Amino acid sequence: MISFLKEHLLFQIMIILSFVMTLYMTCNYLFNKQGQDNLIEVISSEQYQMLASSIMERMNEYFPTGKNDPIREYLKRLKKSINGMDILIFDSKENITISDDSLMEGRPLSSVVKERSALESVRRMISDKKTSLEHSFELSEGKKYIYIFIPINNGQGCITCHDKAEDVIGGSLMMASLERPYNIIKSINIKNIFFGITGLGVVLIILYLMFQRFINRPIGYLLESTGKLRGGDFTHRIEITGRDEISHICARMNLVNENLRRMISDVLNYTDALASSSIDFLKISREMSLDSKQTSDMVDAVTASSEGMNLNIKTIAGSIEQTFMNVTMVASSTEEMTATIKA
Repeated sequence: MISFLKEHLLFQIMIILSFVMTLYMTCNYLFNKQGQDNLIEVISSEQYQMLASSIMERMNEYFPTGKNDPIREYLKRLKKSINGMDILIFDSKENITISDDSLMEGRPLSSVVKERSALESVRRMISDKKTSLEHSFELSEGKKYIYIFIPINNGQGCITCHDKAEDVIGGSLMMASLERPYNIIKSINIKNIFFGITGLGVVLIILYLMFQRFINRPIGYLLESTGKLRGGDFTHRIEITGRDEISHICARMNLVNENLRRMISDVLNYTDALASSSIDFLKISREMSLDSKQTSDMVDAVTASSEGMNLNIKTIAGSIEQTFMNVTMVASSTEEMTATIKA
């Protein structure tokens, strides 16, 4: 597998691109999810705080009467009309006093609220005698809930049941599930992931087609051209259809092919000329060799003639010397005869 990838540049690029795009989509998903969670919490806290305030205004009409049954009926109606929301009334000792479920009454608030920070918000609200709303979030059984704590002030009419020295006699807890908005966001994220993966697949397919069209095909032409060059075919040309870098390379390959063809043609012409010159030189050499033989024969003849002339000259010289001696003897004889005559 690794050797296959090393031999194919396209798949190397596709793997790197897939990794980069996957990393980008993962980071984008995480950042978007965090932003979506924050947005849900902000919007939910604002909306549920407004809803809790309006509900408390209605329940404040029942508190001075000291009757809890109308409040229970009101809470039951709210639960039917608003799905996923529960409202509890608790006292300053954190015990549930009023609920739409009678079995919940008398139980500690901690049996419903498990988040420590939420319980601390309740204690802080009661001990500090705060009159403002408090909210908190809790994740329970894979579902996220928002808690809205609303203090119940010791107003006029409440002193019949509570000590007038207590400014805050308890509070109400509105607990709402955020499962629905989170499910919507989850569904959107799943669709985004699906479209992201689909988009990545489309991008890879387009990349593959573009690579085949603009890179692999011209490279195939180059390989074909170099193969024909290796086989001795210097007439092959690559068809240039673009002006990109690959097209420039193909054009340069055509120029190299043309220059090689011109150089080889010149070499062949020079070879023919050299062969013709060699033939002429061979003819001249043969003629010179024949002339040299004739000249050598003439020299031999001249040498032989010279030797004959030398012998003749020696013979003539001997004759002349003999003649000279004879003349000398005649002269001596003449002198002797002359002397004899005179005597």
